[in-house]
Amino acid sequence: MKNIKIQLTGLMLLSATIIFGQVGVHTANPQGVFHVDGGRDNSFSGNPTITQQANDFLVSSTGAVGIGTTTPNSNLQVNGSLSMSIVTTNSDYTFTDRDYTVIFTGISKDAASHVTFTIPDPVTCKGRIYKINSLNGGGNSHGEYNADFSVFTDYGLSLSRPVIYAKDDDGVVYSSTIVYRLGNDFNGTKGPADRITIQSDGINWYCIDY
Repeated sequence: MKNIKIQLTGLMLLSATIIFGQVGVHTANPQGVFHVDGGRDNSFSGNPTITQQANDFLVSSTGAVGIGTTTPNSNLQVNGSLSMSIVTTNSDYTFTDRDYTVIFTGISKDAASHVTFTIPDPVTCKGRIYKINSLNGGGNSHGEYNADFSVFTDYGLSLSRPVIYAKDDDGVVYSSTIVYRLGNDFNGTKGPADRITIQSDGINWYCIDY
């Protein structure tokens, strides 16, 4: 009996209403399978106004989620600003499932200062997107030749795994671990050399934007 009382008390505190399988929190007029009216300002009937929807959270019968809207037109629709994680670092960095944007604020110009960002195996994170920005990125020719100029060693910010960024007319696929090279006019790439956006398809990492 104690468990039942606790559960009922919790529902009363949430002001939850269950109507024909729909759950409304702070609203007696749920517009979806699960509907939270954060502002407690929705009407008892009819559709909430745009202003009233601004503080609502809804899960539709198809599983679509609306934040700030009760009529989501995609799997997730956010009617408002969106905040993503951002990290700044001047040293080596290992990406996790909590990262989105990582900005390199240091200098990677020689063997002593060379910095590597470690990105996960693409097999483990299909669909994941990372945005990488090197403030000391391309255009600075960060590298050096050996004594007889036969080998050029890059020192620009690098990644632990290659990223596919281009494919030529002969079908040759190009990939690189050097961030500043990915954005240079190198084998068909283009755009600023100090920032890239990469995404995993479950097999490889791809550069999807500069």
